[in-house]
Amino acid sequence: MLEEQETKSEWSKREMGAFWTKDGPKGKYLTGNIEVDELGIKKKIRVVVFANKHKNHDRAPDYVIYKSEPQENSNKKPEVASDQEKEQIPEI
Repeated sequence: MLEEQETKSEWSKREMGAFWTKDGPKGKYLTGNIEVDELGIKKKIRVVVFANKHKNHDRAPDYVIYKSEPQENSNKKPEVASDQEKEQIPEI
């Protein structure tokens, strides 16, 4: 019993965040948060994780993590990125 508590405590110390599976219009993805420690200040960063649909070789990542941006109005249609913005988005 004591060994089990020590194991749980060790995992608790190493925990960095949590994710939940969501269904979107283009398939499943993960949403959640990661806790980071910057100079002794802990803060949570909301992130989303998508499968890499542009994977073209074995060394390419299977999933990509993006910082989640707050939505101002959930009824508003998402804006389409301009050509200039698309050029700045790296292909993965």
